[in-house]
Amino acid sequence: MSFLVHFRSMGTRFCGGGAALLLMCGVVSSAVLGGCRRAVPSGRGVPSSQPASTVTTTRPLSMAAEAAMPKPGVLLAASTRSEQTFESTKAGLRLRYSSDWRAKESPDDLLMLVPINGPEDRTITMDVPDVPKHLPGAMALPLIQSGYIDDLRKHHAGLKVQQSQSVAMTACKARLVQSTWTQNGADYTDVALLIVHADRVYILSLDSDLAGYPAVREEMDRIEKTLEWIK
Repeated sequence: MSFLVHFRSMGTRFCGGGAALLLMCGVVSSAVLGGCRRAVPSGRGVPSSQPASTVTTTRPLSMAAEAAMPKPGVLLAASTRSEQTFESTKAGLRLRYSSDWRAKESPDDLLMLVPINGPEDRTITMDVPDVPKHLPGAMALPLIQSGYIDDLRKHHAGLKVQQSQSVAMTACKARLVQSTWTQNGADYTDVALLIVHADRVYILSLDSDLAGYPAVREEMDRIEKTLEWIK
């Protein structure tokens, strides 16, 4: 599951000193991740028993980000017999996904993918939320994660963070977070790769139920390995 954040106009005043910088950093991250997250239908997720070993790290990435909020990208011709390519020049990224998945229109995401043969509530999404003006380097990952999790908890009572770890990415800061919850007697999960590059936030995430999680996670990891950052 992913989200798109709608921001209100806001001004920032600085009082000087380290405390003022910390306060501003918190305001920025709250603005990015405290907005309206797309609610999840009642049948999504992964079991809280999912072992930590299923969470993988990422390969190095680099990119030149633009300040404008990205518009929907372009689906290019199949790069191979088994892959499709998605590209967004405004978001500054290109990625590939397997032919077992298809793009689905979503007003809340830069890209939403659903399986061709499977429930459409098993999703992989890429979000590029806009952010208000802030000091360079003020997008702290712990605060971004906190806002992201707080937003999830608005929709899923009893949500628990099962794993949170920093991952190494060239020219980026990144964190992988897995959360689980129980709904109507079933277990669900949200796995999100939170990325900050050039003071922009990028979120590659999945939502799935117990039965679909292995395949959905495999595809998300595959997509992460194909990410390219373009100008």
